[in-house]
Order: sequence, then structure tokens, then C-alpha cells
Amino acid sequence: MYHLDELAKAFQGEIRLSEPLAHYSSLKLGGPADVFLLPKSRNDVVEAVRWINKYRYQHYILGYGTNVLISDSGFRGVVVRIADQLTDIRFEGKEVYAEAGASLPLLVLETLKQGLAGLESLGGVPGTVGGALLMNAGAYGSEIFDVVKTVDVVRGTRLMTLKREEVRFEYRKTNLDHDFILGTLLVLKQGDREALMERRKELLKKRRDTQPLELPNAGSIFKNPPGQYAGQLIESCGLKGYRIGGVSVSEKHANFLVNDQSGTAEDLIRLIEYVTRIVYEKHGIRLEMEVKKIGFDQ
Repeated sequence: MYHLDELAKAFQGEIRLSEPLAHYSSLKLGGPADVFLLPKSRNDVVEAVRWINKYRYQHYILGYGTNVLISDSGFRGVVVRIADQLTDIRFEGKEVYAEAGASLPLLVLETLKQGLAGLESLGGVPGTVGGALLMNAGAYGSEIFDVVKTVDVVRGTRLMTLKREEVRFEYRKTNLDHDFILGTLLVLKQGDREALMERRKELLKKRRDTQPLELPNAGSIFKNPPGQYAGQLIESCGLKGYRIGGVSVSEKHANFLVNDQSGTAEDLIRLIEYVTRIVYEKHGIRLEMEVKKIGFDQ
């Protein structure tokens, strides 16, 4: 039972019921969410959070769905999609404020146009700023928290601005899982605009050459173990091309699992479990998922 009439009094965005989530997932997988919210403003997000917390509804904040695996049965609760909603990017000198729904690749491009360095390595990382903050996204030796000054969140029913040192972050992980991220203030350095744009171009080409961007995927499925690369471990087990149902281990990059034949989330879970087991049996290393699972434990 969802008290939608109460929410509708203060929420100016869209409220949808039984909305299929596959359309909002880069893997093109996932069943429906009970309630699907598209906020129009920061105030909408705050109102939604208060409503969710008041009734203790299960919930998930969804960006572009680039790092998630959604259950075939969907999500029994409320999904708030902020991608394409909270997208403001503002510059003041060497600082830039970006709202959580802003595209991370677009943010990187805008900073480079200003001749500001610090985010250029993340130019090919898909998703939103909020998702990048939640998982401390990184690439080629850089992470977004390298340049974070503050993060604005809703915690409980309170609006808070957290300083960088107040956030616990590590490789592909933070302690912001239970917060609603609204935006972040980043501190960058002055650089050479042309050199930065060239560096971005080189890294984007490297991604295109080495990753199966033409097929539905969720990026790197597994975190890199200390001193190792998950893709190399998987490839060394002869698993490139291995298939279960409609999903397979990419021939291009073994840490990418692709939905190339209309697979299901269950197919992907089985493939993840198989790859994890084979790598452990051969190398004694248990791979840890980087992608977040949604709706599987309900």
C-alpha cells in the first residue's frame, strides 16, 4: 500500500506505477518497479525522501542504470530516477558544482572546455555524477573523490553538506549508500585545454578499442583484486565467449558480461556465479562484484 495521494500534494514530477526498469538499465534487463518517480527539482527529491522515510518504503535511487543488475521480477518498492532531472553544472573559478543527475561524461567535457584538470580520466565512464560519487567511480588511476570538496545529501529528513573528510571512501565504495545524493562541489586545477582534450580523446579511443560498448553491458562486473586485474584472471581461465542463456563473457574484455541474445537477469546471475567459481578454483581469488544488484533479496 503506497500513500500516493499524500506524495502527489507536494511532488511536482511524474509518478508512475509498475514501470518496467529494463528501459532504464544499460544491460536492458529488469522487471517493473511498484512506484517510479521522476522528480523535476531538488525540492521534489526532498519531498520524495520525506515520504519514503515516513512510511519506510524500500527504495532505490537510479541514475542511468549503468552499474546495476535489476531482478527479472523488478523492485518491490520506490525507484527515484534522477538522471536527466537534476542536471545543473555551475563553475566558479577552479571549482565546479554538479547536481547528482548530471551526466558524468558531460561534466568531464565541460571542465576540459574550461581548461580545468582533474576529471579527464573519467571522460568515458558512463552514468551520473550521483552514481559516480556513490561508488567512487574511477579509471586509469584516478577516482572522483580525488577532487571532491563537499557532497550535498539528504540523510533521514535532513539536508546536509558533508566535507570530503566526513565521507568514508575507498576503491569503488563509499558510505553514502543510505543517503540521497543531491550534488557535489569539486576542486580542480588549471591545465592546458588542448592537452586535456587530447588526453580525453586518447582514453575514449582506448575504451572503444578494448570494451564491448556496442552491446548491452554494465561496465566492469567485478572489482579488480589488489595487484590484479579481474579481466585478466577471467581470461586466463579460458572464459572469454562462455555463455549461459542469452548472456556471455565478452570476447573483447573478459570483465564485461554482455546481454547479446535477449538474456535475463537470472542468466547473468548464473554466469557471474560460474565465473566467480572458476576463477577461485584456478587462482584462489574470490572476485567481488562491482555492479549493484537490485530487487534480488525481496
